[in-house]
Amino acid sequence: NRLYRTKDGFTVQGPAGYSVWSELLEAFDQVVLVARVRQGSSGSGAERVDGPRVSVHELPDFSGPAEYALGSPALRRRVRQAAAECDAYILQAPGVVARLVWRELRKNRTPYAVNAMGDPWDALGPNTLPTILRPIYRSVLTREMRATCHHAQAVLYWSRTIQQRYPAAQNAYTTVSPRIVLPCGFASAEVMHQRGDRVQNFGR
Repeated sequence: NRLYRTKDGFTVQGPAGYSVWSELLEAFDQVVLVARVRQGSSGSGAERVDGPRVSVHELPDFSGPAEYALGSPALRRRVRQAAAECDAYILQAPGVVARLVWRELRKNRTPYAVNAMGDPWDALGPNTLPTILRPIYRSVLTREMRATCHHAQAVLYWSRTIQQRYPAAQNAYTTVSPRIVLPCGFASAEVMHQRGDRVQNFGR
């Protein structure tokens, strides 16, 4: 998702706020999100992304293939900087940012894991993108998604269909965890703590 920079920090629309990324702190000392960032408010219902031990490495914002092509040198430079500052990598694929990071990691033969969230073959099917280049985008992104999963050390698949279409290598760790993402569907840390107390009290 594109992030928005405000005077207070970074925000996002949808269930991808701090409560989601902070779960990774159970395994890592810090979490750095590499994302496109646009200046200004993301509107009502936005969630704060950054917080204690969760930071954002900003990429220049762009919209569409033309802006992407024009900004590609700056994007690659910023991705290279982000990769050099981190010790472990989880790609949220498919996605433009994941694609940029994957190319940098493969160039240096750096191990990485993948969170396989979607299927570009389905996402770019007929009548999905109003351009004659849609079939080309579909073919290229599907091929790169296969390569991304195949070369990963570990892959978390959001469905068995995605696993079947984009298999990992035989020696990779894989698991399937179906996800249903609802807008504003994540409770805050405070609410989750209260629910935990209720569960504990119920069990006594």
